[in-house]
Amino acid sequence: MSIRVLLVEDEIPLLEAITFFLQKEGYQVIGVTDAEKASESFHLQPCDLIILDWNLPGAMQGIDFLKQLRASQQSVPVIMVTGKTAKEEVIQGLEAGADDYLTKPFNQEELMARMRSVLRRTEQISASPSKRIVYDRIVIDLDAHRVWVDQEEKQLSPKLFGMMKLLMLNPRRVFSRGQILDAVWGNENVGEKSVDVHACWLREILGDQGKHVATVRGFGYRFGA
Repeated sequence: MSIRVLLVEDEIPLLEAITFFLQKEGYQVIGVTDAEKASESFHLQPCDLIILDWNLPGAMQGIDFLKQLRASQQSVPVIMVTGKTAKEEVIQGLEAGADDYLTKPFNQEELMARMRSVLRRTEQISASPSKRIVYDRIVIDLDAHRVWVDQEEKQLSPKLFGMMKLLMLNPRRVFSRGQILDAVWGNENVGEKSVDVHACWLREILGDQGKHVATVRGFGYRFGA
């Protein structure tokens, strides 16, 4: 499956040129011209890499969109592209969560090299076993079977932890009640009502962070918006 790239660039000729080049190299490209459209596109269809211009039209600049992504614990790699060359601004972009930085003008070969480097690092991180998952103010330790909200540990039964783990490992994926039963209860003879009861308990234990355990009417549950 080809890599999906979200390209955020308000200069139409540059947007079209980069899109053409990346498509020729086998990438899927979603091109948008402002941060609001980028945010909408990403939440509708998450991507593997974002190429993000700093200066964008509208109230939200590229770096604002980047901060929004990182605040919601999205780890998708981001390459900032801008005409800003001041050292302080480069540092600001990297500290906001950018994985790499390109200043205009740049050539296509340099862009490709940066993309491959960032994607290679991301693959290496993804291949490493992760013991903890962080989402908003929730932390789950997969090995220790422990959960914290705002650094306060929450006590979960084995079934509640299993449900939490399943949902957090697959953010935004919708699971039917039957799928959750199979994954968490296995061969135990319980009905789908048990899933609804445990979802209510889970929300209650998580407090205001329980909002992330979302009901998908007529089907089941998902974790995250």
